[in-house]
Amino acid sequence: MGEMNQSRPTNPTSARIGELLRLQALLDTPDIAFDDVRAYISTRIETLLPPAYLVYRRRWHTLSPGEEPGPLLGYAAWQELAEKLKEIINMADLLDEEPEGPQLEALQRVLLVAE
Repeated sequence: MGEMNQSRPTNPTSARIGELLRLQALLDTPDIAFDDVRAYISTRIETLLPPAYLVYRRRWHTLSPGEEPGPLLGYAAWQELAEKLKEIINMADLLDEEPEGPQLEALQRVLLVAE
């Protein structure tokens, strides 16, 4: 499978259109195998995911069975919890306080954030 232009447009709509055009070009390849399409999509997703989510997944996969704080979170669920954690930390910063409390600890545990 040939290397396609991997530049990232800054406009989200342009980025989506560009990604769909790259996928369309791949699908127009004669005799394309389903595994090639799957590999392309997987590679592109890995490229686009934020590094913090990749760190979370890597940490989760290194845990021994039974040590997991819950199931491996998909990106959308992880992002929602990460935003909640960020809000708690930002609010504490605004109040010039140390972030603390059971919700903070629970989010840190589930997100595998080093304390």
